Amino acid sequence: MKERLLVLLMLLSVLSPLVQPPTALEEDPVQSATIQAPLPSNDWGEALAGADITHFGVDWAVQSTRSLREFNILHLLHGGETSHSDNYSDLDMVLDRFGGMHACVHNGTSGSLEYFHLNSTGIVVRTIVDDHTTNVVGQSCDIELDARDRARIAYLDVTANELKFAIDTPYHYVNLQDWHVRTVTDFGTVTGPIDLVVLSGDEDFSGGAGTDVVLWIDSSTDYLHASYYTSTYWEHEPVIESAIEGFSARQEGTSVHILHEVSGLIRVAEWPSMNMTNIDAGAYIGAPLDDDGQGDDIQTVYAGENETLIQFARSLSGRREGRITIDPVETITDPDGIDSSPGLIQGDFDCDGVSDIVVLTGDEIGIHRGRTSGVNPLPDSTIALTLGEHYAEVADMNVDGCDDLLLGSSGEDSAEIHLGTVSGLQLFWNHTGDQGSGFGAKIVPIGDVQNDGYEDWAVLANQESGSGSSIGRIHIFHGGLSPPSSSGLVLTGSGTNLQYGWAIEPLGDIDGDGFDDMVISSAGGLTDLTGYGRVDLHTGSAIGHSTSPDSTWTRTLQGTFLGYAVEVIGDVNGDGFNDLGIGEPYVDSAGPSSVGALHVLFGSASGFGGTYNQTIDGPSAGSRLGVHMAAAGDVDRDGYDDVWAIRPGVGNDGDLILLWGSSTGLLPTPRIYEMEDLSDVVRLSDIDGDGQEEWIFVGVGDLPIHEHLDFEIASIPG
Repeated sequence: MKERLLVLLMLLSVLSPLVQPPTALEEDPVQSATIQAPLPSNDWGEALAGADITHFGVDWAVQSTRSLREFNILHLLHGGETSHSDNYSDLDMVLDRFGGMHACVHNGTSGSLEYFHLNSTGIVVRTIVDDHTTNVVGQSCDIELDARDRARIAYLDVTANELKFAIDTPYHYVNLQDWHVRTVTDFGTVTGPIDLVVLSGDEDFSGGAGTDVVLWIDSSTDYLHASYYTSTYWEHEPVIESAIEGFSARQEGTSVHILHEVSGLIRVAEWPSMNMTNIDAGAYIGAPLDDDGQGDDIQTVYAGENETLIQFARSLSGRREGRITIDPVETITDPDGIDSSPGLIQGDFDCDGVSDIVVLTGDEIGIHRGRTSGVNPLPDSTIALTLGEHYAEVADMNVDGCDDLLLGSSGEDSAEIHLGTVSGLQLFWNHTGDQGSGFGAKIVPIGDVQNDGYEDWAVLANQESGSGSSIGRIHIFHGGLSPPSSSGLVLTGSGTNLQYGWAIEPLGDIDGDGFDDMVISSAGGLTDLTGYGRVDLHTGSAIGHSTSPDSTWTRTLQGTFLGYAVEVIGDVNGDGFNDLGIGEPYVDSAGPSSVGALHVLFGSASGFGGTYNQTIDGPSAGSRLGVHMAAAGDVDRDGYDDVWAIRPGVGNDGDLILLWGSSTGLLPTPRIYEMEDLSDVVRLSDIDGDGQEEWIFVGVGDLPIHEHLDFEIASIPG
């Protein structure tokens, strides 16, 4: 057997990358290697134990390296300066840039805190950090190195109930073995474990603000606190004001990332901003053991309770692959066919802070309540529908913080609004149009058009006659103290062989005048491809919209279906303004072999320009890019919003396309996921309250829910 010293940081580097990125959502992950060794019970810090490990055909001698209940330091020091009769415990170790080891350890025989340095040549240096003759010190210690590899140690004085900090003296001191010791807190409620993070390379207490951060648990509340040095004194503040069992922390940039376990989740808290990210470890949840600070990306390790298994979770920061769960995290049971578009929407209708899902089928609306345990696969409540086409949207129409349901039924020529409440949906407004008008083909919240504090909405009557040979009119209803009895404005499209209101998209206040705006598209009719598609912009004002558009984007070719899909796609170029996507699926040829195109208008302080800033062609013949698009949010967390698009394909084919945002806009090389019968993508805020958004990929049959990932997980079973 090859005898080698194995520390967990080495193992993490060997295992990088943990898994190969998937090429399709349905693909299985690559299996990891097996560690043939038992694990100890859960503990904080690296906690591998056992006689040997076989990894990729190589035998390793195992030596535990951090926070084990018993540690034989004689093995580490190769029979160094320690006495065989001394009882050492509570070891913490760190590696320097040259492979040397630095350790702080409690000497149970003398009650002192000691420091050991084992350099790359095998020479051991031992010093006494705190030789308190009456108190017990160092029973919980944490050691880190500054930029010059000088040691800094945070530790507990158990007898005095104090948190202390020691720093190895810089080179210009006469006695290089001296330590500067300071008392950080004397609150009397400090308990371990503690964790030290060094945010700069200063060698002494003259460093800049926040040079050293010590994290510790208040024994009276089990809350996590931070003490940080400000160049003249120590500041203290609570970090996580809920009981936690333990934690591990590491520097990333100018922040401290803190791993801790909360209710079956491993949560990453970024201090001082306190942004939260959750890792759902499933059945293998256990205390997170430690993370790898040697690379740019955080990696953490945790073990299942009483399991011979290690879980590795690695940050996906800086990576695009692996950002979506391969397997669904939840599935909504077959709803007997999605009816209309959109046939599936999400919102918080019961004001509990967790997103709910609404599914439209042929004869009812099913409402699936979100909860921390996941969405209910069967509807919690239903609303009966008449036969015919239906349309639904969601918005907070009465601005009470609870989402409301807008429902249209063109077969009944009607539309209605149900307000969300703690006790459920309640009917607020309904209206019936002329018979056969198709009133209710769409009902869309369009914001506060008049800036009067009330939300307004638009209802499409898709069978009403327009101007020329266009079909469809849009009725604008203005909100108020009481529901409106009639529309305040009717918009009529113009053109030849066009369906007015094919898409109605609220924009918010794009030009900064205080009034919300919207765009309306007129795509060619499906039975007549001779129309010239167009997209009209209507800006808001104190008296509402004007009957004529303020701007128009048109096409000089017939039958390209310009405006088939129109969507606010987020801020794809990161300039702080939302951008607009306009689909043109038959841009090059009228038929299933068309490549299609997605046109992008960049937002600005004055709104949109008159010409497209970008045109993204479909990745291949038959893509028909522009049939459907959806804002994806910042999937890869690079600061630029991304966009979903659907490539319809032929028959049961059909792919999901993810277009990446960048400083120049959408990138021309997309990520393509192989799917079947895909018709829609619905972005969910957070249906299970774990801090991660989800998506539903709508096809035929059950509705799979996939979740966004900030960490990838691999298991190494025993």
